[in-house]
Amino acid sequence: MQDELKMRFEYYFCSKTTPQNIDVAHVCLQKITDPIFRSKWQQFVCDMPHILNVRAKWNKGDDAELFPLLKGLSTKYIYGEIQFKLAVLYELGRGVAKDVDVALRHYLLAANLGHGGAMVNIALIYAQGKVGIQESMTAANLWFDKALRLEHPYVYFQMGLLYWHGTGVQKNPSYALELVNKSAAKEFKMAKDFLSSLPVDHRGLEDKPSSCHDPFGLLEKKRV
Repeated sequence: MQDELKMRFEYYFCSKTTPQNIDVAHVCLQKITDPIFRSKWQQFVCDMPHILNVRAKWNKGDDAELFPLLKGLSTKYIYGEIQFKLAVLYELGRGVAKDVDVALRHYLLAANLGHGGAMVNIALIYAQGKVGIQESMTAANLWFDKALRLEHPYVYFQMGLLYWHGTGVQKNPSYALELVNKSAAKEFKMAKDFLSSLPVDHRGLEDKPSSCHDPFGLLEKKRV
């Protein structure tokens, strides 16, 4: 049982073949009794309350307090979620001066840890040729492809929104709904809510903006 927990922890926390899931990894680590193994990852145990605090402030849009927390945690380079959130702040200039180059660096760190949202945002930066970054649809398509290969419901839904609204890509309602339906098939609530908000006889035909929350910050909406 202990060996299995160690394998699960390493699979979800530091695997090169699957997206990082620090919540599952933390649960596994809490059940591991080997003191040597636990001491190796003690910093993660100490960081988890701060990560939860970051999530709370992120959900509230408390950018002024959020930035220093993210900056401190980001120096450890091991949390994809933290690198991603910090990148969003830099890209949108929330709580810090806007800097797309710095944002891209943090997105790449997050993407290397399997963060699908980071991959999508990297693709958008290249597709739109944002400040300081040369436009490259070749690079954009590469990162879109990497994101889709994760087959993650968040990625399917967010990319569906991009194609629905034509944000950084050519608008394609039919493909958008294909992606959103894949997300809904994986029981992702926001995808289901989006689909249920559309008239039954006009799905894929009417461009009706979604009121769903945008957890990856892909549409660059300002919090109010």
